[in-house]
Amino acid sequence: MRDYFSKDAIIFSIKSCIAAFAAFYIALELNFEKPSWSLTSVYVVSQYYSASTVSKSVYRFLGTILGGVFIFFIYPLTVNSPVLFSLCVSLWVAFCLYFSLRDRKPSNYIFMLGGYSAAIIGFPDVTTPEMITGTVISRIEEITVAIICSSLIHSLILPASMRKILSTGLEQWSETIYKLCLKVVKNPDKETGLADYSSLIANPSTLENVIAHCEFDGSMSKERIQNAYSKVRTLSLFLPVIVALQKRLEPLKGKQNAFPSYAQRLIEQFTQWLDAHDKQTISIKNELEIAQEINRNRFKQGEDSLENLLLIRGILERIGNFLHLTVVNESRHHRDAYTKIISKHSVSNKKIWHIDHGLLNLSCLTAFIATFAACLFWIGSGWKDGASAPMIAAIMCSFYATLDRPTILMKTFLRGTLISAAISILYISLIMPMAINLESLFISLTPLLFVLGLVIAKPATNIIGIVITAQVPAFISMGHHFKPDLLSIINQAISMVVGVFFAAVITSIIRNRDPQWIASRAYRKGIYDLVAFNERIRLNQISERELEQFWRSSLDKSSVILPRLAGHDENFLGDILISESWIAENLHKLYSEKGAALAEHEVSVDGLIVLLNKYLLATPSSTKGEASADLLHYLNDMILKVEQALQDDLSLFDAIFYIHSIRITLFPNEQWPKIIKSSHH
Repeated sequence: MRDYFSKDAIIFSIKSCIAAFAAFYIALELNFEKPSWSLTSVYVVSQYYSASTVSKSVYRFLGTILGGVFIFFIYPLTVNSPVLFSLCVSLWVAFCLYFSLRDRKPSNYIFMLGGYSAAIIGFPDVTTPEMITGTVISRIEEITVAIICSSLIHSLILPASMRKILSTGLEQWSETIYKLCLKVVKNPDKETGLADYSSLIANPSTLENVIAHCEFDGSMSKERIQNAYSKVRTLSLFLPVIVALQKRLEPLKGKQNAFPSYAQRLIEQFTQWLDAHDKQTISIKNELEIAQEINRNRFKQGEDSLENLLLIRGILERIGNFLHLTVVNESRHHRDAYTKIISKHSVSNKKIWHIDHGLLNLSCLTAFIATFAACLFWIGSGWKDGASAPMIAAIMCSFYATLDRPTILMKTFLRGTLISAAISILYISLIMPMAINLESLFISLTPLLFVLGLVIAKPATNIIGIVITAQVPAFISMGHHFKPDLLSIINQAISMVVGVFFAAVITSIIRNRDPQWIASRAYRKGIYDLVAFNERIRLNQISERELEQFWRSSLDKSSVILPRLAGHDENFLGDILISESWIAENLHKLYSEKGAALAEHEVSVDGLIVLLNKYLLATPSSTKGEASADLLHYLNDMILKVEQALQDDLSLFDAIFYIHSIRITLFPNEQWPKIIKSSHH
């Protein structure tokens, strides 16, 4: 209960209430057709942070215009044919939803709103075609008043800047990275929890959305926003480094005397550095350079087994990656300093989103069928107040389309509708008869709107708060004449329940999907992308920028996969596309840097790519086992040949390192080929 009455929640609720009454009053004074739209729209667009309120207001304004223009042009052509009109609006809802879901930018709310705004504007006035022009204009006018009032009040009265939440989010993300890396270095043989990795992988998309809203914060410059984007992308690259470090440390931790003194000393200093409050990288970088030099000399002198040397080199390189990213992350001019793990070339600012087009099409199909089915029910029943059914179906199928299981929140919407009806009946029966003027109306509504503002301010109850706040003013007919009708409230409530029913039933049949099903589809898409990427490596068509984009694309898919694996896959590190992306990285380096040299020793990287892709695409257990055996044999054979060639050409140490990196990623528990000699001369 204390959460509801926090200082921030109270301030938000008071400001929203002031903005709502101001919008309603202006709408009345300007003689708008449905002033209640202005009041409810204030609560729909109001956010605690002023920048997100402004951004959502702008998107809502543009979306309303989009939906209004569609209705304005389609109405005269189809209004005399109810089925045709319903078909056109239903297709429009699905069409707009498709474009809204094509990426995850906040601005795509415009398309979603453009879809269901057409339903909100068009369906209630279908029986009065002569009023449609006025309805479209009125809707736009009332939304405009609402967003102006909301934006001004939230921006001018005790404005809450998003700069703090952005900086806090970035700082907490950095702290989590160092804590997770420290945990992995100290105990690599103990499985790191799924929650540890999930907390990291979900941050990029969350914070990029925060930054998108910050673009509407007048106190943030364009350069600072670009720096924030670059910082998010840099922080996202720490996770694959930590995963790779864990993969390297695990096999060594189980061996006695596996760490020579130089490596042990570096790891101890790295552990202390991770645990230190002040991350000064100069001394640890010097220690790393010394360790790398010793590792190279021990290889030349044959003082350690090749397997240990390669494992330790991998650890040294990943620590180097971690330190490099730390330097970039702490740079003041982050945009200029931003580099990727491997390449130091400039990188693209293009966002790499994973979009499940199959799921997207199912969502659009669901929205179309639910809206059109509710329309047919409305037409067939001849129910005058049934317009709310297809309208609600369109809203719900659009608004919850990004969820794995939309029906859960649809049930919340249903509860909100029933609560709204109950509150409305209470108000018109006991309270509204005493409201003899506008002032007394505001006084009677203030306690309700204040409480609902507190409910909206809490994330866990935000949805049901908005549902109730958006419906009560319409139920009690807040307008010029203000003549609430009990029968009208019941009719509207029933119509909305019917709309929820159509949306929920059709969604449960077509669209509801298990989270693990969605994760497995993202993983398979990642594997297909990896196979295609490997083929392009074989054709020598990969640039450094494309490699960077492949990494970011894989990480985005990982953000879809990881949160959905809880309790279903203990060995999750093999199924989140991070280890697989390291395969592409090492294969690209092997082919581009050492392919020609290996060919001189009759070692074919092309053959490795063919067998690797065969292994990745194999699905039946029998086929997978055969492909696995072939690939492991080929990797072992490559290692044997390259190790023999090392006697004459020490530069091939890089080549065998890349081959070993691929092998340990795919077959971490396989024994090292025993016939390899320990001497390299």
